[in-house]
Amino acid sequence: MADVVDFESAKQARSRHIGGPCRCMNCGHEWVAVAPAGSPAGLECTECGLSKGVLREFIGADVGQERYVCNQCESDVYMIEPHGAVCVGCGWLHTWDDLAP
Repeated sequence: MADVVDFESAKQARSRHIGGPCRCMNCGHEWVAVAPAGSPAGLECTECGLSKGVLREFIGADVGQERYVCNQCESDVYMIEPHGAVCVGCGWLHTWDDLAP
């Protein structure tokens, strides 16, 4: 008798994954994780249990390139809105004038 193959599990096992250092945007805990590609945010924090973990190096400047860091919490992850950029780490609103080189 042949084995039964679960196609969904087999597909997930062969799908592309990303991994690396993560940081919880709630408690600041850092750990290393692997997740399916396309899910860079909302990872479950291994410390506080909230789904606020993000891959720290998934999106960012290459080594030697200029990057913008929050002057309140040193995060470099932002949400863009009409009045400026909101730091995902602490919620501080950086106006476009603050971010100009």
